Amino acid sequence: MDLLNDAQEAGAITLQALSIDTMKHAQNYAYKRDVRGRIRLWQLLGLPVPDYHDRQLPRTRGQMARALRYLPSLVSHHSWLWPALRVLAVTHTGARMLFSKARGLARRLACTIPALLSVIRKGTR
Repeated sequence: MDLLNDAQEAGAITLQALSIDTMKHAQNYAYKRDVRGRIRLWQLLGLPVPDYHDRQLPRTRGQMARALRYLPSLVSHHSWLWPALRVLAVTHTGARMLFSKARGLARRLACTIPALLSVIRKGTR
């Protein structure tokens, strides 16, 4: 602490208080805390992984999901995976379009069925 105080008094550095949240954000803590999920993903992809045999690194489903969202960044750094990116993009886009169509059909049916039931009820009286 004396070193910091001496440097500040000499005008070599400026110190300022920071909140814990600011420090976590600056150090990319959210990314680092999910290391176990990324390690598992790398293992599944057959990539080399570090050995943390002396540490307990818990892995949760949320970490795996965040690791999967990180996958495009991994792909951009490993050009040998680039051909798979097109397949992933087409599959993702196709699935979104399919679910969008299914959702629209379900909404139309939800609006149409009550009207049809009321017509049928009137016709049977």
